[in-house]
Amino acid sequence: MMRIFVLTVALFMGAFAANGQFNQVDSKGKKQGEWRKNYQDSKQLRYKGQFENDIEIGKFIYFHENGNIKFENVYRGKTRVCYSKQYSMAGVLIAEGVYNKNVKDSTWRYYSDALGILISEETYRNGKKDGLAVIYFKDGKVAERIHYNMDVKHGKWEQFFEDGRPKTIANYDNGKLQGEAIYYSDLSNKPKSKGVYNKGLKDGVWFYWGDDGRPEWREQYENGILKKKTKL
Repeated sequence: MMRIFVLTVALFMGAFAANGQFNQVDSKGKKQGEWRKNYQDSKQLRYKGQFENDIEIGKFIYFHENGNIKFENVYRGKTRVCYSKQYSMAGVLIAEGVYNKNVKDSTWRYYSDALGILISEETYRNGKKDGLAVIYFKDGKVAERIHYNMDVKHGKWEQFFEDGRPKTIANYDNGKLQGEAIYYSDLSNKPKSKGVYNKGLKDGVWFYWGDDGRPEWREQYENGILKKKTKL
């Protein structure tokens, strides 16, 4: 009799859920249990997931209008912190990283929606880029490294050619190029131009070389204004 009773209860609960007992709120208006929402005027599910006292818990899945998964967010208890994987409409992973209270945090990785290969990594704090950001070539080699301070470029900036040779070495200070900068030729390991920036403007003496490494020009700047140009 007990087995029959348990089976009956299980069947009843299954039927209860099957009859659409979702999207419930308690007496205080807080979301509880499983929620499901469709796209407007559509039978296509837009998202599904569990709430406890208005807080997302467990796995939340969002869908594209074609039915493929768009986001898959897995929450850490009731911390409002989740690890998110994001997909293109074709089902290719295009991004993954951490959300903390719905804003990006820690390291995020981005992938090509065509090839599914890693194209960049960025570090976030409170939803803003903060720390090292790296861009990659298709073969995985580094194309660019740059530092941010709360969404503002700040620190060393490096660019590279596909064979790994340096392309640009410079620095940012509060969003503006500052100090010595060197730009390299794509045909040799030698500099193509070199000089100093002051608050984003060329300042002082700048030198320019040909691809063969021979000196070509010398320019004198003052707060971004070219004062003198001399052929070498």
